Amino acid sequence: MKFFFFLALAALSLTASGQGLQPDFSSGEFKASAGYVHEFSGMNGIGASLSYQLPLNEWFQLEAGIRRVEASGHPRTDMVQEFTRATALEGSALFSPIHTESQSLRIGLGYSFADYDIRRATPVVGASKEIQYQTADAGGLSRGIIVHAEYEWNINERFSAGARVGYYKAYTYVVMAGPFIGIHL
Repeated sequence: MKFFFFLALAALSLTASGQGLQPDFSSGEFKASAGYVHEFSGMNGIGASLSYQLPLNEWFQLEAGIRRVEASGHPRTDMVQEFTRATALEGSALFSPIHTESQSLRIGLGYSFADYDIRRATPVVGASKEIQYQTADAGGLSRGIIVHAEYEWNINERFSAGARVGYYKAYTYVVMAGPFIGIHL
């Protein structure tokens, strides 16, 4: 089903470009970003990503990338340092409702496949009715949707910079926001 969605998107884009839109097709753009990560279990950290955007026409782009998320903290007890470490392969389709020669705004929807390692504090009620915390480590594969938006400013024909915010799936859902730099090929 996902394959047919991307196929329809590509066909729509090529049809639109054949109808006189005359988009500026290029080889694409590599983007590197880093930023603040907030995980919804209550931890904070950093994230970094490297992606490639391929323009289909002036309105639509496809993106493939890799993202690394590391978050840690003490959301349940000070006795256990909890963490999430995840590496995800991601793919997105982006729509650009605002685009000029010098700047653009893009909104994306996609899917990710993540390999994660986590440590969590699990509450256990003891015989004396006192809550104690056990450490539980886990890892595995996860997948989920991606929703993101970015603002890009073209510095010149070769370089761009901007900011991106997104809602991603690692082991749990995370929000990542930060700057990026781009190199047009």
